[in-house]
Amino acid sequence: MELAPVKALTAPVTLERIRKDARLRTFPLLTRGRLSVVPVTPAQFRRVLELGKTPPP
Repeated sequence: MELAPVKALTAPVTLERIRKDARLRTFPLLTRGRLSVVPVTPAQFRRVLELGKTPPP
């Protein structure tokens, strides 16, 4: 599968920041044993954009 970013986040969203966010507690990135491409719900995607101070594409 080929993936490419649509645009960069305005502010970085670190793994530590994601771990501390209660709304992202079930984010697959945190529940898998290693970092990789994971499915993301629309709500999780919106939250990561919020944390990254980036409007939706």
